[in-house]
Amino acid sequence: MIKEKKIRKYTDRKTSYMGSSRKFEKDIEWDKKHIPEFSVTYFGSAATIEIYGYKFIYFGDGTRESYLPGIFLGRNLHKDLEKYILKHGLPENYSKDIVVKAASPKNLKRFEEEVLCAYDISHCYWRTAYLMKFITEKTYLKGLEKPEYKDALHVIIGALGRHVITEYYKDGMKISVPDFKNYIYQPFFYLIKDYVFKLFVAVKKEFPEDLCMWKTDCFYFNPAKTNEIVFFIESFGYTLKYDSIMVKKVTELKVEYFCVNDSVDKEMVFGIDTF
Repeated sequence: MIKEKKIRKYTDRKTSYMGSSRKFEKDIEWDKKHIPEFSVTYFGSAATIEIYGYKFIYFGDGTRESYLPGIFLGRNLHKDLEKYILKHGLPENYSKDIVVKAASPKNLKRFEEEVLCAYDISHCYWRTAYLMKFITEKTYLKGLEKPEYKDALHVIIGALGRHVITEYYKDGMKISVPDFKNYIYQPFFYLIKDYVFKLFVAVKKEFPEDLCMWKTDCFYFNPAKTNEIVFFIESFGYTLKYDSIMVKKVTELKVEYFCVNDSVDKEMVFGIDTF
């Protein structure tokens, strides 16, 4: 049992949130002087100090602004994934080389200086996790309870693809080089992305002359085919949000366009991701 008065109170819980990254810097220095052996695991912007089986978690910068509403849903997501793994095993067949954007310069050129429909898939990756049965309906609906949870849903799904770095300390000294590992849930991140990519492939195959561009969760296409394309995408279990863009200039390398709703100029570089 660890009894500390200076930096933290002892808790019966195996895992405790201790504070911000600033507090982490202070606590780890204390641990180097007073704890014989411990490890530190870095995961994105979060860090966990593990001492004799007890985990002390740190993240954020200690300000109210650093707290992301809905970030607690990460716990729900992980619990659901753990249940999935127990039932089906950890997915092994997946690729990390997944395209997340593509464009047709030829189709875009036809709409130069004209308006294209731009439809975003609502809560795309979160919805996909549900459609693939990675998360339960309860967890899925919890994520939709408040609009301000939107950013957190992006963060916790994106975090599945990160790496975990672990360092080990003994008598105040680091005793090993950092241990880099793939996050145990990483396969789910790539499977979710691949599922959306396959949706893009299906839309491209069905509407080869009308789909102009695709970027992560947004499809840009011929306004004359709005009803057909929207119906087709929604048949996969998604809902869409409408936007539009004005295509300004198309070259062999990129497209420049104006987002109507956001009133901002943007561009997309094609690279090799063309069709």
